[in-house]
Amino acid sequence: MASARIDSDTFRAIPWHDAELLNIHIELAKDGPAQVRVRCELHPDESRTALFALGVHSPIIDVYFADAEVTLTLHTTSKREGIDSWEIQETPHHYQLRGNSGSVLDIYSAETWIKEPDESPRM
Repeated sequence: MASARIDSDTFRAIPWHDAELLNIHIELAKDGPAQVRVRCELHPDESRTALFALGVHSPIIDVYFADAEVTLTLHTTSKREGIDSWEIQETPHHYQLRGNSGSVLDIYSAETWIKEPDESPRM
């Protein structure tokens, strides 16, 4: 399983548009920051060159945010949420994921990792 710490330029190079959001796992610490994992499947027609350069070949990837502060605004529908956009905001280390049904996930994290899933990718 390939795993790599990524910087903001690498993050921007990943084709997030039209990716399918599979799940979000947020682990809250008792007295400290959260750990966040976002699992998604990239659209098969998008170029994954930035991921190949990291040794990541699966279209299903996990993005880990360490020591994170998280705000989630969820709008649910009967359909699976797709990623409309995932951008790095002007504030350093502020990642904002916008779903196609209006959901918004704001993550503030100084450390970001990307890797292929260890277990069944659709879990």
